[in-house]
Amino acid sequence: MRKFKFNDGGRGKHFPSKYKSDRTADCSIRAIAIATKQDYLKVMSEQFWLGLEMGRMPNDDKVVEAYLKTKGFVKQKTLKNGSRKYTVKNFPKSDVVLRVCNHLVYVSGDTIHDIWDCSSSAVGVWYVKEGE
Repeated sequence: MRKFKFNDGGRGKHFPSKYKSDRTADCSIRAIAIATKQDYLKVMSEQFWLGLEMGRMPNDDKVVEAYLKTKGFVKQKTLKNGSRKYTVKNFPKSDVVLRVCNHLVYVSGDTIHDIWDCSSSAVGVWYVKEGE
């Protein structure tokens, strides 16, 4: 069973994040910053520029996938547990970026790194660092 750890990916160093109203649709930036151990603002800037080049919003799936690829991550097909999708809490891999319903989250070992506990969410595609 995985445990949840509150992790804003470094957003709090750059922007207000004390209140729930300070939260924004930044899950891809947050998850990638945590997964790559890069500064939140660096990931945000690079992802925004890539989105601009592609003519898409920075959190668009195609931009996220392209950006993860530049960081050495490879997209994997949905894993199933029989006929059902795995949830975040029982996903059999770790050190991965997981796509759940309209959300991206990073899982390291037995820990879910995010600003909310998405452990019950079903995992769609997922990304793993090439060679791991």
